[in-house]
Amino acid sequence: GKGGKLVTKGHSHQLPTTKTKLILSGEVVHGAPISYLFNSGSNFLVRGEIEFMPEENKHYLVSGELSKVRSAVWIENLKGNIVSEVILLVEGSENSTVIPSSQYARNISRTANVANYEKQNKVTVFSKISGGESLARVTKKIGMPDSISYDKGNIFSGRRSHVDYEYNGLGKIRFSSQNKKAEHVLSVFPEVGVNKEQLANQLESSGSILQQVAKEYYKKDTLSEEELDKIAETIWVNRNMEDDYTEDAVAWFMKVIGKQGNNRYYSLINTLTNRDQYTSKIAGYANKVLKQLEPSNINQFKYAC
Repeated sequence: GKGGKLVTKGHSHQLPTTKTKLILSGEVVHGAPISYLFNSGSNFLVRGEIEFMPEENKHYLVSGELSKVRSAVWIENLKGNIVSEVILLVEGSENSTVIPSSQYARNISRTANVANYEKQNKVTVFSKISGGESLARVTKKIGMPDSISYDKGNIFSGRRSHVDYEYNGLGKIRFSSQNKKAEHVLSVFPEVGVNKEQLANQLESSGSILQQVAKEYYKKDTLSEEELDKIAETIWVNRNMEDDYTEDAVAWFMKVIGKQGNNRYYSLINTLTNRDQYTSKIAGYANKVLKQLEPSNINQFKYAC
């Protein structure tokens, strides 16, 4: 009843601390059946069975990556390290295989949660929280919030009931609710522009979190050239990402550049208007933003080719 909109929902299991056979799967899901037809070349699916031995009182997350070249699914711990075998399906194969994690070179920029967890502060950890994570897993990572609020939702507008956990200096995490109690992460709303470290960590995220970061930066009236340089770098690094949320984040970041009206980024935005090289969405927004800037050869933002 939400048209093409897809609302994800997390789910948790409690497992015995014995070796257990688990079936893991990762797949692209759409909000409407017709979308499967329009995206027939990218409905990636990987599925398989592994044996897993969980440790007592530990929290884990089923994670993975999906693409044309390869799709994989695994179990990782709070540190973002893979702690199970990896179910892998590569391009050209009909059946998945199970390989040791040591043989799998994961795409760190897209899928890692929090590497070297013990060495990272809460800003870094907060920026890597994923939709669907359980309340227990989140509080294990960053502790209890400074405040909690409940919204019963609105049946007429379609707004779901939810619980918000506010963390001063970090932002807000919105959870699905059951009986007014938080369950699983729906959205993460980072507090943007607090310091350089936080900016760097937030811009290294991906997916729905990076999308929300971009929207929050668009709300700001004034940004420094240093902040805009980092945003421009994020646009360039993520310009060809297949993930819909990340693509939308790039579009919002381009809108940030347009709103600021800084001609230092004219060359960058102009490059992205090429419809033969970039998606229609990226090229379309680049063309719109370009109209807000003026051609300039002075002090142009330099990006790696």
